[in-house]
Order: sequence, then structure tokens, then C-alpha cells
Amino acid sequence: MKRVIYSKFSNDRNEAYKIRTDICEDEGRRYVEKIGVTEGGRKHINNVFSMYEGLKKQTADTIFDINKSSLVNGVLTLEYLYKDNLEKVLDELLYSRKYNEFKELVKKYTDNVRGMATEKFEPEDIYYEMFGENADDKASLSMPISNIDMIFANIMVDSYKWTVIDYEWSFPVKVPVEFILYRTILYYLTPQRKEKLGDVDLYVLMGVDKEKEDIYKSMDDSFQNYIIKGNTPLWKLYDVMGKPFYDMPYIARLKKKQQPKAVGYLPDDSTVDCDIKVISLEDDIYELSVNLENDLKILRIDPSLLMSIVKVERLLGIADCEYEMKYFSNGTLGGDDIILFSEENSYIMTDDIKPGTKKVIFRYKIVHVGERMGEPLKRVFDLYSKTHELSHKIDVIKSEDYAVVMELQAKIDALDFTIEAMKNSTSWKVTKPIRSIKRKSKDDN
Repeated sequence: MKRVIYSKFSNDRNEAYKIRTDICEDEGRRYVEKIGVTEGGRKHINNVFSMYEGLKKQTADTIFDINKSSLVNGVLTLEYLYKDNLEKVLDELLYSRKYNEFKELVKKYTDNVRGMATEKFEPEDIYYEMFGENADDKASLSMPISNIDMIFANIMVDSYKWTVIDYEWSFPVKVPVEFILYRTILYYLTPQRKEKLGDVDLYVLMGVDKEKEDIYKSMDDSFQNYIIKGNTPLWKLYDVMGKPFYDMPYIARLKKKQQPKAVGYLPDDSTVDCDIKVISLEDDIYELSVNLENDLKILRIDPSLLMSIVKVERLLGIADCEYEMKYFSNGTLGGDDIILFSEENSYIMTDDIKPGTKKVIFRYKIVHVGERMGEPLKRVFDLYSKTHELSHKIDVIKSEDYAVVMELQAKIDALDFTIEAMKNSTSWKVTKPIRSIKRKSKDDN
């Protein structure tokens, strides 16, 4: 028995494009139905089906396949595929920092899309009506049938074929292939993905001229207006009201990663989450109070799950009296108890837990840094660390061996010269958090 398990009404469009999309289930088999809800919508559904055979022929020599469809009594039925879409696959590679595999897939997609663009771009009147008067790109090639919505999310992937599941916006109108590729970039580059991409430039990778970005964006805006002509949908009202966009799920995930946590290691090497209380003081300074309800041999404190610079103000154990605790970390020490965590999952550990310790107080200052700053900051930290180490050696052997002191001083001068040279480079800009923390520590003293 047929059962509708999901339904979407596209009723914010022009009368010519209003449809309903249903996901149905019948005896365990799922499928998708698209139905016109206006006379124009029904004609639109017929036109979509009329593109099916042409698109199949057009993709024959590529990795792409077209989702099977049939049209019966005005209802367009398509297969429901149990596969991951290309957007999800790329996200997994991106978030795992498998940049080479990410680039290979994007390149495969791009090459196959370009492989279908075999005809010279020759715009017709309907083209300008759809994409605007300034939509010329005469140096580009085009396809006999233009599916302008071949974005990553509309492509289901497996080892042999990539199936295009939604080809509603396909027309026998020549459209520059560069614009189709641009739309793929446009609808993939969310703020969080831009942050994860690092040095990967999708425009360069896909061979899209970034200088034409304004033209392509105007074309996309014109197309959106074309399909809603005569309507004012909710998302258009949102633009008119001028409210900023907040990606709340991303903000929530980011906030969660910024939260500190503490884990205790018991004598049998099992772990237990520790009860903590965080107090925000001032100037990014926090005090973390950790209750020790078990006899721990090691306490691990994660100031943040993001890349950061941390200055340890104090680490105190509370037993019969307060005592300073020794600690170690997986970060890069920069002197003055400043630590650079250039990778995620940073931690500070201490096994200096005296019997009877019921609480640990950790006061620290933290500055979060972007992923692109990780390597430059690490190089600068290494220089600071070497300078600090050599200065310490001079203090130890001061007045004992003048020649050795002079040799070490010369090395420090060389390092100082390197640091001064870096002030004129881009790397110096990213060291501002370090310098601000160091100034704060000197003021405190």
C-alpha cells in the first residue's frame, strides 16, 4: 500500500513551476514522485521528463548517469537511491583533511562536466530572459541540454557511476559551462567549509575565472527571480528585511569545541570524566575548577578542541594546603608558560597529584586561532623557544665562561634578526596573539 513519508510543496515559484515532491513507500520500496499543482506546473513536469532521454545521451561517455524516470498520468516517478551524495563524500574528505583525495574527486567531477560541453555558446533570446541582459560569456562552451543544477548535493556516487538525481532545471538552452561549474562552487562554499578548505581554491581547481564571479552571481540571481516571477517567497522577504545570516548549527558546534573539559586516569588506566566549573574572568582569562572525586594518577585538561594559544597562569592542587603542580602538554612551548596548540584535541596533563587532593584550580588565558595560522605560528614559536632556551643557558653559566656566553649571545642575536625580518612578512601578522599574551604576562609581573 502506497504511503507518503515526506512531501515538499514548491509553491513559492511562478505559476509555471509550482510542483509537489513526495517521497513514497510501497511494500518496502521507496520512490520519488513529482506532480504539478498548477496547469503551468504540470507542463513543467512534462518538460522535465522530455529532457530525460537527451540527458542520458549527453552523459553516455561520462561518469554521470541520469536517474531513471517515468511519466504516467502527469506524475513523474524517479528512483530513490540509497547512496551518499557527492557533497557528503567531499565533506568527509575535507573534515578528515584528505585534501589530495578531495581534489581528485572535484577534478573528476569538473572534467566530466566539461566533457559534455562540446558546442559553441550561442545565446538565444530566452537565455537573456532567464539569466539577465549582461549574461554573455562568448568564450565559453555549452551543452546541447543545460542542467544548471548539477551541484554536488544532486549527485549520488558509487565506484562506477555518479547518478544525477534531480534534473528539474534542465533546458534545451545553451548555457556557458563555466556558469554551471560556478553554481556548484556557490552552493558548496558555506562559511564552515571555507574555513576547512585552507589553501584549496575551488575556483582554481575547477578552472572557473574568479574575475567573472560578479557576472555569474548576477546570472544566478536573475534565474532565481525568473522562476519566482510574480511571487514573493519567504526567503525573498528575509532578504528585504536585511537580517544577517547566522548558521546556528555551525555556531553551536564551534561553541561546543571551545568548551574545556577534564578527564581523570585511574590507577587501573580506566578514565572518568571530572566535574568542572568554569569562571570567565577578563581579557580571555578563565579559571577552571576541577573536582577530584577519585584517587587519580593523572589529570588531563583540554582547554579547547580548537587550535589555540594558551598561557598557563597557574595550576594549583588543593589538599590540606595549596601547591603548585607540574604539568606537560602536547603543544609547543614558547616560554613564560605560553603553549601553542597547532592541532585540534590539545591537552595539558599532570601526574603531580598529592594524596588527599580534592580539587585542582587551572587559571589560563586562551586565544583561538584559525587553521591557516597553525604552521606560521608554529615556526614563530620555535624561534621564541630557541631564544628562551639560549637565554636560560646564559643565565646558568653567566660569569663562568665568557667565550661560551658570547657564542650563545651571537646565536640569540641571529634569532632576533630572523624575528625582526619576519615583522615585515605575513607571518608576523599572525603572531599578534602571542605578543599580546606575552605583554600581559610581563605586566602581571
